[in-house]
Amino acid sequence: MKVFLTVLAFVVFQSCSNYIGFAENQTLSRPVGMSLTALSGQKFQITYTVQNQEAVFDGYNVYAELTDFSEGEINSTVFPLLVDGSEPTLKHSPEDFNLSKKITVEFQYLSDTVTKFEVGSTYTFKMAAHGRNGERSLLSPALTAKALP
Repeated sequence: MKVFLTVLAFVVFQSCSNYIGFAENQTLSRPVGMSLTALSGQKFQITYTVQNQEAVFDGYNVYAELTDFSEGEINSTVFPLLVDGSEPTLKHSPEDFNLSKKITVEFQYLSDTVTKFEVGSTYTFKMAAHGRNGERSLLSPALTAKALP
């Protein structure tokens, strides 16, 4: 009876629409090749391409700090910039994959909708691919720029 219930539970679990099979649960690739530009008005612009095709991929988180930061600081002392209040910062899907289509996004707030970037301060930006179950790739190489008035 226990074996039957175990097999039944497994079959039911696999048929759920959110189930990610072992073969699909891939490590997310680290994003590379972004560029960062400081804009007037205390804004920054990031240009990137959608490089990920993993089944669980749902976008990129963007992180910005006054000092360089490491993998171990993510989600403990360093948090993603939130555009619409939820992760990932930049929403995408594997179908958006296109290495020749450059996407440009502007950021005018550091961590919420109140704190502007401080003029004259140098900020470090990094990105990480984000998965729909909270997976995260390694961080991209650091990009730095000084906030302009």
